Amino acid sequence: MVIQGMQLYTDALRKSRLQSNYQIRRIQRKDYAKVARVIRDVTTEFQATGKGYSIDDIDVGDMYSCYRAKRSYYYVPILNDTVVGCGGFAALTGGGKVTCELRKMFLLPQTRGLGLGHRLLTMLLNEARKCGYKKCYIETLDRMWRANEFYKKNGFKLLDSPQGKIGHCRCDRWYLLSLCYQT
Repeated sequence: MVIQGMQLYTDALRKSRLQSNYQIRRIQRKDYAKVARVIRDVTTEFQATGKGYSIDDIDVGDMYSCYRAKRSYYYVPILNDTVVGCGGFAALTGGGKVTCELRKMFLLPQTRGLGLGHRLLTMLLNEARKCGYKKCYIETLDRMWRANEFYKKNGFKLLDSPQGKIGHCRCDRWYLLSLCYQT
């Protein structure tokens, strides 16, 4: 058990060192093509292309402009000025004033497993709370099993059916997280 514990500690240190090379910042106008490429690459990787998937959403071509509105944010993890992921939130269409939707959160394969997704999610949820949201909704696919595990590990609860009016009829997993702090 000691050896196993040391291996876990060594792995955590390695991931921490690697993760420290990445920055996460708000999307900038110059990022729009790079972000669109990340979204298209990852959705294609998981065969999530065509009608009913987020790859066809109008905002994919210009995430910068679409997330300038009040109560919405979009962030990009970068390494040496290269966009390696993305994620944001905005009000859930048809979800009232207290529910936001986590939108198009993707990481390129070489960045997964470093804790970067957790850093990005934490930033997004903290901003959502500051914007006054009480709940956060996300849609994904069953075949994106690592994403499903990630959301569950971070407190999201699986729902029986979709919420809001998003139009991603091909998504088959829906989650909701309470953004209210437990005391």
